[in-house]
Amino acid sequence: MLETIVISLESHYPNEQDWVVKLFEAGLSRYHLRKPFLTDEELEEYLSQIPEKWLRQVIPHQSHYMVEARDLGGWHFKDDAKNLQKAEALMKSRQKSLILSRTIHSLDDLNEDLSQWDYVMLGPVFHSISKGNYGPKWEEAQLTAALRYCKDAYRTRVYALGGVDESKSQRCERMGFDGLALLGCIWKTPNPLESFLKVKLAVEENFRS
Repeated sequence: MLETIVISLESHYPNEQDWVVKLFEAGLSRYHLRKPFLTDEELEEYLSQIPEKWLRQVIPHQSHYMVEARDLGGWHFKDDAKNLQKAEALMKSRQKSLILSRTIHSLDDLNEDLSQWDYVMLGPVFHSISKGNYGPKWEEAQLTAALRYCKDAYRTRVYALGGVDESKSQRCERMGFDGLALLGCIWKTPNPLESFLKVKLAVEENFRS
């Protein structure tokens, strides 16, 4: 069954941390915290509003020192050389229980050995909900073939990112994705919990059918 994770908005959503807690209570496995415009102090304040029992399920995209300082769930890295050098050191020293993930934006990246990552997010798979005029640069058949090669060669888990909602879950599974990374379909709505539950239900129904 596809795993479903949620990525934060870069900007603030009203009562955001309250919604994050509701998502965890509804079964969210991991929350990717991506707030590039916040300072370390502001991120600390953000995390202070999430109960400690959920912090192990938060994966920061920045201020990676907080993984140890706040006992978070792992690290996520952008697809650039500077960040990936930092990740290489963690691959050898990290605890196995901590997540190491990465974003990729090219099918060529799926030809690399990605086996040391717990999962990678590939996007945009569909036209983005949160960003205008941002969509895939490949044909679906090309994507399906690249995913099949990556899984056969490296056993890498790949999550679909960009334009993903409940109506796309079955299509993502057919293409060969292992999970869904949700952003716009959660935060571009008045009720993030309701939107998450729609995706969760669709994934469960696909699994049963």
